[in-house]
Amino acid sequence: MEVVEVGRRRRWSDAEKLRIVEEASRPGVSVRSVARQHQVSPSQIYDWRKMFLEAATGGAGFAAVIVPPNDQAGPWRGRMEVRCGNGRTITVGHDVDVTVLAKLVTALDR
Repeated sequence: MEVVEVGRRRRWSDAEKLRIVEEASRPGVSVRSVARQHQVSPSQIYDWRKMFLEAATGGAGFAAVIVPPNDQAGPWRGRMEVRCGNGRTITVGHDVDVTVLAKLVTALDR
């Protein structure tokens, strides 16, 4: 009988995973190129992204959205308001970086 060694699985710390997810989330950067650079599959990066977003939102996959009529939008046009579970509110623009928003919600929802 021959024993064939299968490669060791790499262990990534949460900080390393988050750094890779943030890198892959930058505008103009492809997940595939970041995955290749760090020798992981693109699907692994998407899984990590999902894990961090679920942790940041407490596992809630959906949120209530209230859209005012166009004539009432006024200064809110292009912005959204995120209400944390503890009652704090964050107002962000439509171009917010989702990764940064998730970190902010996590930090403020404590």
